[in-house]
Amino acid sequence: MSEPTPDLSLSQSTEAQQLNVDERSSGNPDEFLSVGHDVSPTSADEPSGQPADPPAQTATEQPENQEKAVELLLTPLAELLGNLVKVWKENRTLLVALGLILVLLPLSTLLIGLMVSLLAAIHSVPFLAPIFKLIGISYTIWFFSRYLLSQTTRQNISGLWQKLLTAAQS
Repeated sequence: MSEPTPDLSLSQSTEAQQLNVDERSSGNPDEFLSVGHDVSPTSADEPSGQPADPPAQTATEQPENQEKAVELLLTPLAELLGNLVKVWKENRTLLVALGLILVLLPLSTLLIGLMVSLLAAIHSVPFLAPIFKLIGISYTIWFFSRYLLSQTTRQNISGLWQKLLTAAQS
């Protein structure tokens, strides 16, 4: 029984080439590259004939891609801005009123809270609450006796009140 002999000619030739390369190389990396070794990186997943990185785009392709990306981004924004301007022109008074309500409602709530706090603080001082009641009662008595007891002053106040109502209605 004879065993098949392996073909050693191919493996011997590659070993000889490596020996020749090793003999020529002194260990200097620049010399290694000048001998003609391929140093392009390849991964285990890729076939050895394929490059690791995709080909770089040319200088004319990059601005075109950037222009397309900018256009894709700006087109919806321009449409949105156009729609907002149209809505503003159609509903300006309503939007202004809504804005005022949204601004003045929290502000008025804050001011009312401050007034309530101030009145609670004044009411907690022992003699201030009765003094303010006395001031209010005395002012009411003075106003009544000054403007509402005589008929002429009542007519003047009534005329001023009517002018105020007609000015508010027009």
